[in-house]
Order: sequence, then structure tokens, then C-alpha cells
Amino acid sequence: MSNRLISILVEGPTEAGVLRALLQQYFADRDFRMKVTSLNGNVKWDRIVRESVLLIKENSRETPNAITATFFDYYGRSAKNQWPDFGAPANQPVATLARGVETSLEEEVNKAFSQGGAQIRFIPHVQMHELEALFFAQPELLAEVFEQPEKKDELEASRAGGQGKLACEEINDSPRTAPSKRIEAIFSAYKKGSGQRSHASRFAQRASLEVIRKECPLFSAWLEKIEAMGKAIPQP
Repeated sequence: MSNRLISILVEGPTEAGVLRALLQQYFADRDFRMKVTSLNGNVKWDRIVRESVLLIKENSRETPNAITATFFDYYGRSAKNQWPDFGAPANQPVATLARGVETSLEEEVNKAFSQGGAQIRFIPHVQMHELEALFFAQPELLAEVFEQPEKKDELEASRAGGQGKLACEEINDSPRTAPSKRIEAIFSAYKKGSGQRSHASRFAQRASLEVIRKECPLFSAWLEKIEAMGKAIPQP
């Protein structure tokens, strides 16, 4: 087993299942073992900060030079979750909004270590707008997972709500048309979760990471940051 660790904090079992299926081998090929920790909901801002700090400390005790990351949806965040006011996605480019959220999270986490002088290897990622945006990178495969290949055109038409090269990561108009809602509108039986019957996990097990990265550059940039940080870590 590799003694190099990438540890990712996520919201719930769906994210955990999808990231394991998509990224386990990706990181193994780079001599990293991957650990995913779920908050199981209740994603208030202060809890994300607190749990990130605790996870960094736990990881550093377990594995020197561990990298800690986060993967949280931005969609649905509001005053009730006590997230800072970054402005509505419609008011600024998706990449700008995502960068603002991630920078704020990184700054909050770094404050907890500012007195100790520790080197923090922390790479947050906010998925704009939901995990399910990644699924629109391969609409034909998603239709096959539901055993309704004839629905591919409907998925492609639904995806067309985004514009430019960030189409998948821009999909979001309202609570009725967020990525998961668009999928549910076409496939009412859509199941989240991490089990074998979960459509999310079944898609991730068959998906092409290369295609997803091409269609979702913000997600790809997160992986590039992790890979670059990994290369900078001294070999044991």
C-alpha cells in the first residue's frame, strides 16, 4: 500500500461513491491511496471549515505529507447553511464564483494553522452547481445506465442550457432545473447513493475520466492542482 495519501471531504454518500469510482485508480496510478470522508449532510460553512481542519490534523498524524481536499456542491447553499454571500451565479462567471468560494474556504482553514507554522496541503473544490453536472459530459452513457438509450437526445437538449466551454458546469437555472432536477425530469427513477443500485455510482463506474475532464475544466483543474502538489512532495 502506498504511504502517500489524498483524503477528500465530501457532503454525502453519493459524492463518496462517485469519487471512489472515478478517481480511485487515477490516484493509484500516481502512487496515492485515496480516502473519502463524508459529512452525511449538514453542510454549514463553519462545519466544513471545522471538519476540514480536523481532517488535515488526522491525516498528518496518519501520513506525513498527506494532501487533504474537499468536494462540495455550491447549488442549494443559502443563509440557512451560513455560507458567505458570494453573489448569485447568474451575476458572475462560474469560474469566478467557484474561485471565490474556494479561496474563502482555504483562507478560513489556514487561519487555524497560522500560529503553528505547519505546511498545509489543502486543495478545496466547489462543484458548480452539482455533482450531477459531471454526468452531462457523457449523455449517451447516462442514457444507457438507465437502459433508455433513446433518451440521449433529451439529455443533450437539456445540457444545452449551458453556454461556452463550461457548459456542463454552468447547468443551473433554478431549483427546478439544477443538474439533478434535469436528470429526474427525464428519468424519474434516478437513484442517488453509493450502492450498486445507485445510478450515480453505476455511471461513475463506466464513465471516462478523460471525457469528463475535457467537458468540465473546473473539475479538471482541481485534479491538476492535486497532481502538481503530489509531484512536489518529497519521495519517502
